[in-house]
Amino acid sequence: MSDESLPPPEMDETAVSGTTPEQNDDTPVTGVSTDAIGPETHEAAVTHVAAAGTLGVEVPVVPPVQWVRFVTEKKEGQGQDGPPILHSWTTSEGTRSIIAVFDGMGGAGSTMVPDVDGDGQVPMAYLASRAAARAFTRGFSQMTSTMSPPEITTLLEEAVARELRELLEREGGSPTSRVRGPMIKNYPTTIAAAIIDDVPDGRRVWPMWAGDSRIYALSPDDLLLQQLTTDHTASGESSDGGDAALTRCATPERVDLESVEYMLPAETIIFAATDGCFAYQPTQYLLTALIEEMDRSHTSDEYSNLLARALASVSGDDCAVSMVLPAGATFADTRNLFRPWLRELQDVRHVPRNNRFLTLTNDSTFLRLRQEKRGS
Repeated sequence: MSDESLPPPEMDETAVSGTTPEQNDDTPVTGVSTDAIGPETHEAAVTHVAAAGTLGVEVPVVPPVQWVRFVTEKKEGQGQDGPPILHSWTTSEGTRSIIAVFDGMGGAGSTMVPDVDGDGQVPMAYLASRAAARAFTRGFSQMTSTMSPPEITTLLEEAVARELRELLEREGGSPTSRVRGPMIKNYPTTIAAAIIDDVPDGRRVWPMWAGDSRIYALSPDDLLLQQLTTDHTASGESSDGGDAALTRCATPERVDLESVEYMLPAETIIFAATDGCFAYQPTQYLLTALIEEMDRSHTSDEYSNLLARALASVSGDDCAVSMVLPAGATFADTRNLFRPWLRELQDVRHVPRNNRFLTLTNDSTFLRLRQEKRGS
């Protein structure tokens, strides 16, 4: 794309709550949801859980957080990605947000059990991701404004374990399976969450995760999509072999979230994503989709819609994203920060997706922090 063909910047807009953006003319992807239910309040906090429903409903969010979120389903009504979550409130330092996504492990948790909301049978994995999301929202009500990230992590681990145990211990919740072995788990789900503190020095980010769902950072100052987590597989990559290859996940028996801390620039976008968003295309496609769909959008809702379509169109799995844009900025502010990337990316946007020799990631920051944490 030449400079001349770049779309002109639109008029800046403020973050408006309680409004519905205009729908575009595209046909929605099957099973896409950008709705939110709630809010639940706790010390001026607002919790939003994206749930199944119609597209494009905007609900109040604690200013000035701009939330991008969606869930797509390959088979409508049978998706195993849980609803994305945002919880945001004001602290003495600034604004604190928690984002999270959940992916029920359909291979390990394929055993059929009674649904909690009906008479039908569903896989354990289907219930597990939704129970983990529900546990997060209940855990938020127990948090205090002075809790540290490690304390919040422990609280949420206990909340998820409690919710999953309730599923297991209910009537019919633990059927006898004819299949035995390590590949079969009770109510398994991945978790990828991040505590984000918008403070005067920038964005302090505390990822916490189990499995192969990820936390990413995207900064306008660097042409990089920074992965802040390492997949819990033998190699640290999601391509190791599906659910069977995961060395860690959340189950009723154990919820153990790995965590690490970063200090990043204030303009950094932080988002959580399930493996359907990144495992079916190389990194340059994910990066260019993030930037191109942002450039085409006028609001966070429209961006949610367009990005969901772009990722679902090449994915062989459900997709879920929970993304927090820079604090204090309108959507137009953030979009304009990243708009110059279109010029830089024009040479790689047309590289074949199966090119294994091109990557736009740099894990050096994360690996250095991991080495320091582990003393190696």
